[in-house]
Amino acid sequence: MPYMKKIKRNANKPLKEKILSVARKTILKDGVSKLSMRKIAAEIGFSPTAIYTYFKNKDEIVFCVCDEIFAQVAQLIAIAIKEDAAPETNLKNCMLAYASFGLNNRDSYKIAFMAPRSEKTFFRFLESGAHGMKAYGMVLDIAQKVSPEPEAAVQVIWSAMHGLVSNLIQNHNFPWEEPDKLINLAIDTLIAGFGRSGK
Repeated sequence: MPYMKKIKRNANKPLKEKILSVARKTILKDGVSKLSMRKIAAEIGFSPTAIYTYFKNKDEIVFCVCDEIFAQVAQLIAIAIKEDAAPETNLKNCMLAYASFGLNNRDSYKIAFMAPRSEKTFFRFLESGAHGMKAYGMVLDIAQKVSPEPEAAVQVIWSAMHGLVSNLIQNHNFPWEEPDKLINLAIDTLIAGFGRSGK
């Protein structure tokens, strides 16, 4: 039997976490397209049947891996929001938290925000209980106090931050200005523009 448990790898870790750990490494190294239940089973030394006990299919594994990362981002955004701060300040701090997470957790950022995934998995990220949508909702609540078009404002500023962070990660050999300078300039410019857009 080729998938009999033959390697006591991370024996103290629950099987579900082993599965997710292998999935993270595979996505980061080879991309989502190379991830399979059979490959994960071979890596952890269990039968594919054991994986189906925890996950229905590969898409669910990818969703869980990414949602864990989105949960970390959502937590940082929640911490960045201060009740006594101006909405513009809170919006800026949320985007600073997002960018800081990406630059300080590059592997996680690549997995959750840069790795291609199936349309089915993507639509799961849009569900109301998904952590990515929770993060989006928190920023949207703030944007409603900053811009007459809050939905567009959030999409613009988040896309801008994602593009900048992705470039800083992926194209690290380019002679960029200091990342903090670029990030602050982008955020300040966009927020100032949001205030003018309703005039």
